[in-house]
Formats: sequence, structure tokens, C-alpha cells
Amino acid sequence: MGYGTDGDDQTSTTFAGVTGMAGKSEATTGTRDILNEPLVNSFDVARVTEELGAQTQITKEFGKEAPKAVAEFAKDRINAIKKDPTLTMDEKLAEI
Repeated sequence: MGYGTDGDDQTSTTFAGVTGMAGKSEATTGTRDILNEPLVNSFDVARVTEELGAQTQITKEFGKEAPKAVAEFAKDRINAIKKDPTLTMDEKLAEI
């Protein structure tokens, strides 16, 4: 089981200017276009799909290997407890 994410964001600030006289919309339009740069869509479907695919594969492999590593650790720990001469049989059983 796993969880994957990918993200990106953009921001924009809109400026307004009042120029010219009533009925002179070309002056206002020109100022608006100069002050306000449009946002560009930078979403890359292929890159996001590749990134999420890689995360899925990593999670899948981890899911296969993690139980093996836990079992190996537990086995080593149990063997160490069994060999510990300072513990009584009851203490060993309690530790295990």
C-alpha cells in the first residue's frame, strides 16, 4: 500500500490602470496587456504520468521487500536472545 503525489502551481497578480478619457478604450486595453502577463499552461501530462508510475513501482517493490526485511530482523533478534547467557529461560521467552 502506498501513496504518490505530484504537484505544481502558478500565481498571477492583476493590475489595473485608468488612462485616457471616456470612450478611449484602446489606451486602457494597452495598459492592461502590458501590466498583466498571462499565465502559461505548463502542465505536462507525460511527466506527471511518468512520475506517478515510478512512485507506484517503488511502492510495489517496497511492499514485496519490507516483510522479508522485518522477518529477517526478527529472526536475528530471536537468535541473539536465545544465545544470551545472561538471561534465564523465562526472561528469554518473555523477550521473544
